[in-house]
Amino acid sequence: MLKTKILCFINNYLTGHNEFRGHLPRPIWEIFPYRRIEHQKYHNKIHAQMAELRKVRFDVRGNGNVIEFGVTARMLEGSISIVGNNNRIVIDECCILQGVTIVMFGDNNTIHIGKNTYFFSDYQGCYIGAGNGADVMIGQDCLFAPDVFIRAEDAHKIIDVNSGETINCAQDVIIEDHVWIGAKCILLKGVHIEHDCVIAAGSLLTEGVYKKNAIYGGRPAKLLKGNITWKM
Repeated sequence: MLKTKILCFINNYLTGHNEFRGHLPRPIWEIFPYRRIEHQKYHNKIHAQMAELRKVRFDVRGNGNVIEFGVTARMLEGSISIVGNNNRIVIDECCILQGVTIVMFGDNNTIHIGKNTYFFSDYQGCYIGAGNGADVMIGQDCLFAPDVFIRAEDAHKIIDVNSGETINCAQDVIIEDHVWIGAKCILLKGVHIEHDCVIAAGSLLTEGVYKKNAIYGGRPAKLLKGNITWKM
């Protein structure tokens, strides 16, 4: 295990009091011209193009994993954990992630957060989880209130005793552009929210397609009103 608390600059943006664990190198001043951190043996990479990272914990174990921050992206008081190989996390330009935990395990998975998307929560209050062949894809201009939980897999298998087959396979979670998710919502595997939707606080979304320009709410969530949009 490698653990270090550091204060360094990546492309002139202060990266303060972060932790780097697992198969990541100890950050040094020599990364400055390249705007990236890369482990020469395991080839895990962190790219930060004019991004601001403060009090973020990185724990990456495996080979060929990539974490990318777009121009002026900000991540504050959160964590990113990867266990597996050839996974990719992209936090696009102008995003703000405050108090977000991102977890990924398995191989060849993706979490992509589109530009101008905001997460606001207390310390590590929002959770995004992907793995076992399922991705989380979040579009542009989305807004997430505190304590939102998004998970594309169940972590543990449920087995049919007769067939021996897994009956709770992981499925992608897709959130299209311009979606507002209220506080304390839970989004489970197989959820697809189309653009310009609003999800009421405390809702539970299970597998299915939630049609565009609508408000959904409840546990489980149901259509409350159609033909709407929203703005900041």
